Amino acid sequence: SISPLSTLGADEFYPYDTVAHIRHDFKDLPAFVIDDVGAQELDDAVSVERIPSEPNSYWLHTHIADPTVKIHPLHTLAQQARLRSSTAYDCHQTVPMFPSSIMYDGLSLGSRSKQGLPENVLTFSAKIDEHGNIVDYQVRAGLLRNVHVVRYDEVDKLLGLSPFVRSRPFESAPALDDAPPVSLPPDHIDDLRTLCNIASRLVKNRYDHNGFWWSAR
Repeated sequence: SISPLSTLGADEFYPYDTVAHIRHDFKDLPAFVIDDVGAQELDDAVSVERIPSEPNSYWLHTHIADPTVKIHPLHTLAQQARLRSSTAYDCHQTVPMFPSSIMYDGLSLGSRSKQGLPENVLTFSAKIDEHGNIVDYQVRAGLLRNVHVVRYDEVDKLLGLSPFVRSRPFESAPALDDAPPVSLPPDHIDDLRTLCNIASRLVKNRYDHNGFWWSAR
């Protein structure tokens, strides 16, 4: 059995996954890690699960990379991460929430998939109805076995959306990227399209109920 938390030192890791026995296995359900080109920590993914008995409702899953597989609450890295709260992407340098040596050893989604291993995640699931209401939810430790890393611009191309042009003061507009989109199976593209539609439902629901919504895009 695992040693009590009080016996683990400030620089000791858990010897194994303490919640492996209760992790929900999402098996072949596609999970999409969508981030910017310069992102160094890929820490979240989304997936959609259809409900055969309710064709207009979906389970929307948000999967977060699970650092508690290794790091206990009193670990030095946990204390530092609590103070930093997130990775800082400064102009001159990037200050990661966790050291790169730890992050790429199972804490960045996609790193374990490259080794043929499942990704350990914390999954927050919401059941969304046809009006964009959250009618049920679940929070579980999970396992992902079908992870796809794509970029914002690639998703826009796959969905046929207009490219988002980033501009800065005193700079000329950047050239549009005409590289071919990443290749995904048709059912995966359909998942992305469904996720986009669910997002629109949620936004509309917030507007209809005078909810506050802010976006940088």
